[in-house]
Amino acid sequence: DKLVLHTITALDVNTTMEQAALIMMSMDTLYNNHENSMVIFNTFKKYCILNDGHLSSDEYSMSRFKIINSQAFAQGGEMIIDFGYLLTGEIKVYDINGVNIFNKIINQKKNFNFSSENLNSGIYLINVITNDGSRTIKVCKY
Repeated sequence: DKLVLHTITALDVNTTMEQAALIMMSMDTLYNNHENSMVIFNTFKKYCILNDGHLSSDEYSMSRFKIINSQAFAQGGEMIIDFGYLLTGEIKVYDINGVNIFNKIINQKKNFNFSSENLNSGIYLINVITNDGSRTIKVCKY
């Protein structure tokens, strides 16, 4: 499995079990959009390697975002950010140079649609800001 392989390659001889568990959760974020994060967390918690302090509920809720249609976005279409719950906050989009190109206040929305139709080719950072924290998502248009 790609998740396990990439976790193992990130370890060194001084890595603790706690660090290895957190690395595996990070790799799940990168490769599976947090699909397995609670299973991984609960397994390591069961063996007293992680505890509730490693995963606050606010942090987990911000991590549940799913990107839908990123390939369509890359080709000039629309993608959807599914928050996984009703969210109130602000969406800010920046180009790779840090120039803000879009702002939107959202109120009790479960998802956000964003089109790349009028964007130049490049990398964009979508920053979702709520009272619980913020999360930045990197997307590409080519």
